[in-house]
Amino acid sequence: MKMKDRILDHLCRHGSITVLEASDLYGCMRLSEYIRQLRDDGENIITERKCVTTRYGANTSIGVYKFAHDNTPVMDYAKYFDAKFNNPF
Repeated sequence: MKMKDRILDHLCRHGSITVLEASDLYGCMRLSEYIRQLRDDGENIITERKCVTTRYGANTSIGVYKFAHDNTPVMDYAKYFDAKFNNPF
């Protein structure tokens, strides 16, 4: 499965993804590029800003990518990926 497909699958199953999740779960170091590709493919993905505290106590904001339309993809991608890639998730 291509990384772009993994990111789309994650969005469909979990509703959102951050850079840290993409890195920890999939080893993805270019999440913004895959989000751009998904947008170019017609996916309506937005970026929301979320304030978090760093391990040093400083406040910062991170991007949270999610579907713009109530976190519900146009088609049922989870079933599509299960059938196409025999996804164990």
